[in-house]
Amino acid sequence: MIENETNIISKRINNLINTVDFNLDIKTIKMIHTYLFYGIYDFAGQFRVCNLTKKEPILANDTVKYADYHNIKQILVYNLNFAKEINYQKLSIEKKVNHLVQFTSNIWQAHPFRNGNTRTIETFMVKYLNYLGYNIDAKIFKEHFEYFRNALVLSNYYNELKNIYPSTTNLEKFYCYLLHNANPNDKSIKVKRKILF
Repeated sequence: MIENETNIISKRINNLINTVDFNLDIKTIKMIHTYLFYGIYDFAGQFRVCNLTKKEPILANDTVKYADYHNIKQILVYNLNFAKEINYQKLSIEKKVNHLVQFTSNIWQAHPFRNGNTRTIETFMVKYLNYLGYNIDAKIFKEHFEYFRNALVLSNYYNELKNIYPSTTNLEKFYCYLLHNANPNDKSIKVKRKILF
């Protein structure tokens, strides 16, 4: 992606995050992708109609196994409905992080669009967390985008021949860091900035 396009998308992300509208549904995910990538991708807002692989530098150019395109809607509906049942007010910070990690990892692994999935899920999660009452600084995602994306990759990668299985450790650290900054007076959070970056 060229630099000018990156700047355009960053501005669009900021615009979307500063709007109040949010629903925990597929329509919102599609709307975010459409808004971020209209005029850039001719498939903006449209779920992919083919399977895909992507060479990941962190995996020595191996790929995550993304959802079969026939199952995208089913996977998203299942995870979105599950998230609607969560009462965050009753959860410890550890359980909140665990749920956010699994939820983010699952909807990212669905990889509903041919391109632009990480930025779409990033924007969706910032809006979701703000909807839940957090005051998330989206700059954290922007400043640590590569870390966030690699954490998502590692949370979904397995290779039985090499005895490698999905690890959510990096994504857990990211969310502890994110929630710590959103709630600086929460004494139950022990993660400090230097642990991550």
